[in-house]
Amino acid sequence: MKNLPATTIQLDHETALAEVRAMMREHDREPTHVEHVSQLALQLFDQLAPLHQLGANDRFILLAAALLHDIGWPASEGGRKHHKIAARMIRQQRWKSVPDDWIPLIACVARYHRRTPPREHHRKLLALARADETRVRLLVPLLRLADALDRTHLCRVTRVHASLKPGAIEIRLEGLGEMDAEIKTALRKSDAFPAAYGHHIQIVNGPACS
Repeated sequence: MKNLPATTIQLDHETALAEVRAMMREHDREPTHVEHVSQLALQLFDQLAPLHQLGANDRFILLAAALLHDIGWPASEGGRKHHKIAARMIRQQRWKSVPDDWIPLIACVARYHRRTPPREHHRKLLALARADETRVRLLVPLLRLADALDRTHLCRVTRVHASLKPGAIEIRLEGLGEMDAEIKTALRKSDAFPAAYGHHIQIVNGPACS
């Protein structure tokens, strides 16, 4: 995959992350779920680095979106539009430590964690610079998959192992107990991978043989 130009802004990630977590704790009813999803998303990001070739700032954008993806639940009716509400809340927040240029990216990645993946006609996506749109399209599949792998909110999938196989990305799961619901949802929500990464997803239950 072609290298993207690096984001030019450098910042104190710890200070910005503390601000993101403060917003999450204020609005999210299930912080354990979003913290778990964020860890799975970062595992996928790190393991698929040779494919997406993104950097530390992009990793932060994914982490922030993962931590904030469900903050729209309390303001939604039965959760039906919580992804869109979350994106709006992220854009309207008075951020002190997160660069202004990153807010639309974090909002877009959080918005696409459910329902349809990015579409060509979506207005907020079209408003992004081409390189930033590409970043969003590479990060969205990681959050969608990570969220799906905690479908029951029981943290059953404890670790993922991603590797490139002929024609597919294999995601091998480690976990505790029954994971059928997580696997079924992950296969459904892996629909954004082919367009972004050029590969379908295969889910394998169990650690790799040594």
